[in-house]
Parts: sequence; structure tokens; C-alpha cells
Amino acid sequence: MSKTLKIGLSLLFLIFITASEVKADDLYYDLAVSSITLTPKNPAVDQRCKITVKIKNVGNRQIYDSSGLNSYSYSFDNFNNETFTRTYPSLDNVIWPDDYIYYTITGSFSESGETSMMFSINNDRSLDEHKEDSEGYLVNSYDNNSLERVITVVQNNYDLEIKQVEFSTDYPIVYDNVNITYTIKNTGEASFITNEGLVESSFPVNISGFYITGKSLDIDPTIDNPFAPDEEFQITYDGYFPSAGEKDLFFELDRKKQIMETNENNNATTTKITVYRNQTAADEFNILSVQHKIISSTEAKINWSTDRLATGKLTYQRSGITPREVNFSSAKKEQTYDLEDLIPGFKYEYKIEAYNGVVDHFSPWQSFTLPNTEDLLLTNPISISVSTSSATFNWSTNMIANRDVYYKKTEIDNYSNVGETDYSYDHELSIPNLETGEYDYYIESSSASGTKYISEAAQFNIGQSSSGADSQEADSQEADSQEIDTGEKESSPVQLSIPATSEDKEIDINNTSLYSLLKGKIILKVEANGEAYYVNPGSKKMYYLGRPDDAFSVMRSQGIGITTANLEKIPVGLNNLTGPDTDSDGLPDLFEDAIGTNKNSADSDSDGNNDKAELENNYNPAGTGRLNLSTSFSQAQVGKIFLQVENYGEAWFVNPSDNKRYFLGRPADAFAVMRNLGLGISNSNFDSL
Repeated sequence: MSKTLKIGLSLLFLIFITASEVKADDLYYDLAVSSITLTPKNPAVDQRCKITVKIKNVGNRQIYDSSGLNSYSYSFDNFNNETFTRTYPSLDNVIWPDDYIYYTITGSFSESGETSMMFSINNDRSLDEHKEDSEGYLVNSYDNNSLERVITVVQNNYDLEIKQVEFSTDYPIVYDNVNITYTIKNTGEASFITNEGLVESSFPVNISGFYITGKSLDIDPTIDNPFAPDEEFQITYDGYFPSAGEKDLFFELDRKKQIMETNENNNATTTKITVYRNQTAADEFNILSVQHKIISSTEAKINWSTDRLATGKLTYQRSGITPREVNFSSAKKEQTYDLEDLIPGFKYEYKIEAYNGVVDHFSPWQSFTLPNTEDLLLTNPISISVSTSSATFNWSTNMIANRDVYYKKTEIDNYSNVGETDYSYDHELSIPNLETGEYDYYIESSSASGTKYISEAAQFNIGQSSSGADSQEADSQEADSQEIDTGEKESSPVQLSIPATSEDKEIDINNTSLYSLLKGKIILKVEANGEAYYVNPGSKKMYYLGRPDDAFSVMRSQGIGITTANLEKIPVGLNNLTGPDTDSDGLPDLFEDAIGTNKNSADSDSDGNNDKAELENNYNPAGTGRLNLSTSFSQAQVGKIFLQVENYGEAWFVNPSDNKRYFLGRPADAFAVMRNLGLGISNSNFDSL
């Protein structure tokens, strides 16, 4: 046979063999690096972690041996190996198509930041791999034998935080079973892979009077199941309270400091809970406040609150008309209702019934009188307090309204403004960082119904007085706005002295504009000897207050009678009290007799709170709940002197600056009010009265 013939036969044989190897229905091997996973997901520097590589049999032949599996490589940047394990195929461990072969490496990363992980298999091509192409022929397949992913290694920043404390009941009863659950959050960057610092003994609990019958912890972190950042776990204590009262619950994380945390300040918490003697005591609740807000001449808003969830009923009526009722079926702590289509100028009465399913409470009847028109009016004149670089404006309106102050330096044309959009009766706005000079201003308020009050333009000065603080008043209800010169020359309080010559006890006032600004106030002649006068808000007269005994006599002679119920609507001022204080609660004995608290006990209602502290926060020191105060009523009484006709005729002065009543029990008290609440006035302004 010729050489040429032999070569031709060989080529035909090779073509035949090759054609038989590429048939689509032949069996073939194929390996693919399916995934590289890391636990914890973002390990910390030097923290032990586990890398798992999954190799999938994507061919259609079973794998019985390690051909191609022994030739692998991996590269993990900044990684220190500890252990290496892998799957070994055999006749007893056949890797079927779609099954996986596992390579597992444990170790730690030595540096933080992003790092690359790469793994490849069958590097020596000892396993002949194929796949089916788009035309149904088998072709070599090695492009799926490698995989790379990028992960982030974090710093060793560990931190635990107590996020929440929950009780199985908000109103526990003595000896009833209670569950107290603390929720703990991993707020650090690193995961926890062991229970060091996370076992029950690491969480000391000191629950006053609580008998623990059991506890449970729902965490046991491992390298395969780490406690990762932003995850939470809970520890629950079961038990009961053997006694009633307010209890302090103290809980602390990692007391033994086994965990080096970046923030140790969020590892402890103290929670208070009240335990009740019986179910009747647990069901009790209080109506905390009942208020009304006049929105327009035909609409008012009623708000009330309770210290427990409660449903309720609002009853309201116009005098002589059948009452109307509005029911509230949704249990809330805060309720509100708009009364609409009311009649302008009429007086309306209302009361609240609150019900929690067991206990029923009623508020006293309260009332309000609607304005006759939609006109928005001032109930208190504009008060201006000026310092070396700022001005603060205060005023009140007859309906709830928002507020703006427009201001500019006198020599420029355009106004700037400050304002707030919420609605209220009382308004305060401050303008900071003012330059020295004279300013023009006017105020504007808009009611919820859209009507407006705009004052006449007036002036104030910045940096013109050496005292560093001037008190200026403006009556925006008068078309003729006038600035008052206080006459103050020093920043220290005015020291009053008794004048060498006698003064008239009663003086008529002829200057209507100044009277409108000063009515109801106590004025001090600071450029003379500090003589004090009371300007009666009901008549155009002022009264010289002289010595303490004279001041006391004059102020009582100008007093008008008031019922206790109405007097208690006005908040109490506590800045000028003097006299013996038997129980050392900060309230003199005479004052406590006047307000009805126990002068022999610092806590008249035995609720654990000092009488003075309760008054300062508008709580009832002689009973439960808040004081029944009325902002609108207080505003309408400013400058008046009241006598408690239902008690012993004790005298009170309602200060126009803060709408609070100040006790005038003794001559010394009256003199203290005169000294501390008086408004300085220059001789020129006084003479113009």
C-alpha cells in the first residue's frame, strides 16, 4: 500500500472518530464553580471565618473519582489559612448531575477593606469537559471553571445596644405572672460568632421587688450562624411582683466586659413600671386635660387627653338648648372634635365623658363664648423685650391664629419677617442678631378661618440703652402707637426706697394712649426714688403704693371678688413668695392655706411629688391630674387684683407679663410683687400721664 493511501485512510479514520465524539446525545463531563460564600458575610480583621466554594456537576455523567478535582487553586488576599476540607467522589459517594462538590477553607483576614477571593478547578485539564453549543454539537468547556468575588473586611468594631423593653401587660397586678422582654441590637460593624458576653450570666438584672421564676435567651451565635450587624435578639424574664407601687427595673449588658465595645454608654437602662394592688386599681385612669380653642365665630375645637386609652363622649350645648352628644368609639389617649355651625356671640358649655370599658369619668362643665364677628382681635397688647442684639415680641388673640413680625431698619425700604404657622392664642417671636439702630415693625396674625389682624407700624431701638435690656410696650389696638422710655440706666435690679415727701394716694390718668399701654401694670419711677404705682385696668386711675403696709392696703382695696373655681383657672406664679414654710416644700404656710394644700406635708396628695414641683408643672398638688387652667380666662384677667371670697379674702395680682397670679398674702409679699414685677418708667413719660 502506498504511503499516500495510508495517509488518506488515517485522515478518514480521524474524521470518523471526531464526528462520533461531537454527537449531542453522547455523555460528557462538565464542572462549574457555582459560588463562593463567606461567613460571617463581612468578617472583622483577625476574626475566624469560613469560605465555602461550591463546584456543580453541570455535565450529564456521574463523577466517581477526583479526576480534575485535585488540580485547583485559590487566592484570597490578606487571608491566613487554618483548615482545608473538600468532597472526595467515589463509588460510595457518587456526584450525580446537578449535585455539588464542596471546598471549605477556614482562616482570618489580616487587613480591613475590600478584598478579592478567586477559586479555579481542573487546572491541568485532567478531566475532559464539554458542553453543548447552539447547534447541538459538543465543544470543550473550561470557561466556567473559575470564579472571583469581592468582599469587605471590617474593623473590630463591636457594639450592643438595648433597643426596647416590653412587658406582657402595661398594668401588672400583684402576684400575676409578668414577662419582661429586652430587645438587644448589634449596632457595631462586626458580627458575633461565639456566645462570649452573650450568655444569661452576662446580663445582670435588678428588678425591684420582682421575683424571677424563669428566663430565656434566643441567641447562640456560631461561625455558620453569626449575630450580624443590625440583627436583634431577645432575653425574657418570667416572674411576678409580690407588692404594689412604682418599681425600678435595671438591666445591663456584658457586665463582665467580655466584649470590647466602641460604646459602653448604651449598655444599661432603667425602666419604671407601676404595679397595682388589684384589678380595680389597675383599671383606674384620669382625664388629664380638657381644652377648647376658638377657630372662628362659628367654630371651636375641643381637645382632651387621658393617661390610658379610652373611648368617650362629648356633650355640648348652648344655654337653654337641648344638649348634643358626640360619641368616640376609637380608644385613644388624645381626642379632638371640631364644633361647627355654631352661633356667633353665644356662650356654649361642654363636658367630656371618658370610658375604658370598666371605669367611667366625667370632666366638669366648661364654657366658651364665641366672638360676634370674624374679626381677629388682640386680648393682650404687644409686649416687646429688647436686648443688645435681639427683640422678642409677645401678644395674644381672641381666636387661635398664626404669627408674623415684619421689621426693618428705619432708613431702608423693605421689610423682613419671622413667623410660625401653627395656631394658638398666645404668640411669641424673636428676632436675633440685630444691628444697632432704630427699627420699624408691625405684627400680623391670621386666624384659622382666614381673617387677619395687622398692627400699626411702631418702632424699637437696638443698642441705644446702656442697660443692655430695655422693656418696651406697644398697644396695637390703638391707632396711636407710642414708645415708652423705661428710664433704666443700669442693668442691676431697681432698689426701691421710700420717698421723703408724701404722694397722692389716687391719681387720675389723662393720657389715653399711655394708659392703654400701662393699664393693669405696676410702674416704677426709676429716675426718681423708685416710687411704685398700680395702674387700675378698669378705671383711668393709678394708686401710689408707698411703704409695704400702704402697698398692701391699696392693692387689697382695689381687689374684686372671685370664686375659687374661677381663680383656679389662672396659673400660679411662684417667684416672689416669702414667709414661714413648715414642711420645707418651697411654699410658705399662708400660701398653702390659700391654695388648699397641706402646709404640714411637702406632698399633700401623697403621690410622691413635691407640692411646688407639681404646681410648676401645672399638676394638682392636692389631688390627681392636671390643674384645670384656662388660657383665655387668664388672658382676660390680666392686671386685676382678686380676693378669694370663698376662703379668707386672700389677695392675688394677675401679672400682664406672664398671665400668672401672684400671692399678696402679707405686706412683704405685696412689696415683693411690686419690686420684682414692676415696669420702669421715665419721669417724662410719668409726667405725661
